[in-house]
Amino acid sequence: MGIFFKKNNTIENFLTMDSKISKMQSKIKASKDFHYGIYSKVIFFSIIIEIFLLSISYAKSLSCNTLVDNALCYVNSVVFSIIIYITIKLYRFLFRTLIKYYKNQLGELNFSLEKLLDDKKLQSDFDNIKKVMEKYERAIKKKENNNRVTHEHQPQQPQPEQLQKTPQPEKPEHPQYEQPQILNQRVHKNILSEEINTILGELKVIDSNLSNFKFLRSLETHQLDFLIINVVNCAVYFDNVSDDVKTISSLIVSKVFSQAYFDPNIPKEYIDKIELAIEKLYLIIANCKKHRHYQIEGAVSVFKDLAISLYKNKSNGKINDMVIIDMVWCSTLDLFEEFGSYLEVYNQLHYEIYYIICNYFHFTSDSIRSEHFKRFMDISKLRG
Repeated sequence: MGIFFKKNNTIENFLTMDSKISKMQSKIKASKDFHYGIYSKVIFFSIIIEIFLLSISYAKSLSCNTLVDNALCYVNSVVFSIIIYITIKLYRFLFRTLIKYYKNQLGELNFSLEKLLDDKKLQSDFDNIKKVMEKYERAIKKKENNNRVTHEHQPQQPQPEQLQKTPQPEKPEHPQYEQPQILNQRVHKNILSEEINTILGELKVIDSNLSNFKFLRSLETHQLDFLIINVVNCAVYFDNVSDDVKTISSLIVSKVFSQAYFDPNIPKEYIDKIELAIEKLYLIIANCKKHRHYQIEGAVSVFKDLAISLYKNKSNGKINDMVIIDMVWCSTLDLFEEFGSYLEVYNQLHYEIYYIICNYFHFTSDSIRSEHFKRFMDISKLRG
């Protein structure tokens, strides 16, 4: 139990970094909300003032006889419009600069967090904590079992009514461990706010269990279906879940995908289901104009996390199939080339697409790598 009482800089750094990222994401959202509120109010009141000035100018122009006098009556209205236009443009420029600065900071924090997650010491610390918690739970269960046995062996005076009744099997005092509901039922899009924490807790349990390759193979077919549907929806298709839920869902999807590629013992039926989900996410990137921005962000985040999972598991054996890797890599090349200037506004999305391009390069087939090598080098030079 000493691990809970000694200072652990690695875990403290992880928690501090995670807290900074959450605060930065909240700051970006609050800044955007504040900006759009001010922006809409300025436009609304500007229109009212402009109408008022036009009315005054029109009334003055009725008493003027020459064209020059009539034109001078509208000078105030024109000058006011120019001033408002310049002010709005300047305000939008300053706001976008501020948001871009915040997003750059967020990108750096995310990059630092990824480096921290790759730290073997952090992983070792979490494993130690997990082992200590397991020992603690076993000790509690042992104590409860001992108390129950002691209670059962205490002599009791039978009552007359009890002697006449047929003995009924005793119900267990402690319910058996229940699997996460996310494996047995579908999570609906209209999630209540009080359900978010429950879903997040279940996702953390699944994410922890996925470190063992046997967990995915141990699932029933319907449980795998619910797992894929629910985590993909939370990571990509739902826009009303918290950032924490989206982040851990993206990690779970990437781990499921990577195990389909590296685990030689996974059933063919499971691989087919997982590949179908991968293809659907690939189509979001390939046909990005037909999808919403948050869906593109979710799909890109999944494939970025998949690159990390591929690197962590590449020593386990040969990848089963590289076709989808080639397809995703080529689509991100197209996306970067076609929307490069647009993506710069969304710094995190821009960074993750570039991350996929650089890291999938090592997993693509030789023919695809050779065919698009010049495009890859051009993007590397442009970014670099």
